[in-house]
Amino acid sequence: MKNLFYLILFLLYTIIPGWSANTEGNKALTFGKQQFNTGNYEKAKEFFASALNQDPNLVEAYEYRAKSASKIGKNSLDADISFYKSRLITMKEKNFSVHFGLACTYLEKMSFDSTSKQQAAKELLEVITKDPSGSFGTRAVELQKQYNIKTSKPEFSIIKIFKYYNSIIFYLIAGLIVFSIILLIFRALYPRNRLKSTFAAIIVAVLIYILATMTTLTGFGLRTSYGKSIRTGGSYTGGMGIHPGK
Repeated sequence: MKNLFYLILFLLYTIIPGWSANTEGNKALTFGKQQFNTGNYEKAKEFFASALNQDPNLVEAYEYRAKSASKIGKNSLDADISFYKSRLITMKEKNFSVHFGLACTYLEKMSFDSTSKQQAAKELLEVITKDPSGSFGTRAVELQKQYNIKTSKPEFSIIKIFKYYNSIIFYLIAGLIVFSIILLIFRALYPRNRLKSTFAAIIVAVLIYILATMTTLTGFGLRTSYGKSIRTGGSYTGGMGIHPGK
């Protein structure tokens, strides 16, 4: 009986915070709609940003946020585009919600720039590919039909694949060259024990790889991404991070 009591407490502890966040997110979404309908678009956008910070799965909030930004002006749309692009840098997995927000923003920007439709089509396709049966993917298909965006599968091209993975291929080849050099050195040092020389070469190569990775991240990789590209007016927390209100 005591174990059952602790189990119930544990379930409540894990479920209630998520339920509370969803409730707060829906409240912010409702307040945002009220402000939007009364023409207070800047305040509405702040509420929609708050809703997404509480619950990043509120599909409707992304659309209303883009609509609010469109009412405010082109600069507001451009700021949101910069924000979403910066999120794609730091959020590599399950980022279809970011692509969806970017697609909605591009769709609204069509009233200022007709070429934005191509960008919107690209982002919608990303959403459908990454979340085919989810709420984001379903809504993306509806938006394709609503804006008369033709679906197209990406063409297979060996050149495009090489361009996309060129940095990975470069580092892979460089790593193999470095490993081969290290292996030759250790085999020269231990000519009678190939197993020992191979093992030592692998250890040194791994250490060099770790050191190179840490140097890249702390030296210029993260600094460039966070310092220059990301402009949110706040720090990132958890999944979606901070949605700027303006």
